[in-house]
Amino acid sequence: MPGKATNIRSSDGGEFSCYLVIPETEDPVPAIVLASAVHGVDADIRVIADEFAARGFIVAAPDLFWRSIPGPLSRHDDRAAQRSQPRLKKIKVGERDMADTLAYLGTLPKFNGRAAAMGLCYGGPYAILGPKRLGYAVHVVTKDGKASIDVGEKAVGGDFGC
Repeated sequence: MPGKATNIRSSDGGEFSCYLVIPETEDPVPAIVLASAVHGVDADIRVIADEFAARGFIVAAPDLFWRSIPGPLSRHDDRAAQRSQPRLKKIKVGERDMADTLAYLGTLPKFNGRAAAMGLCYGGPYAILGPKRLGYAVHVVTKDGKASIDVGEKAVGGDFGC
């Protein structure tokens, strides 16, 4: 079940693109919002989204770089560093997009109201902030083949062979 690009209205004006995959299911299901690495919502992120959806999750991968240099960039594109700096400022602004993505999911009939924020490398801080400030139920952060998972009551971390 391939996903599709959809636009999400930003709470501070404008719209951003989001790769969205909704599994074929009768019952409401949880969601995963993927906060991408600095290269954006590229083919790798779309494959990850499709895999999670095949396992029964709604998956959204918003373009968190739409205000600077939108869209996916190749691994060798020097603009990746440019669009990610100053990092703290970019992440603060991107928090709204993660919250807006969660709000958008709330409009979907198949969404059960629980979502995980999953951050891949550069996207890690969005996931960490997800449960505390943005309304997400769970966070998962991956970097360099290691992951940390926080389900609210306890956090686990280690090398999960990613």
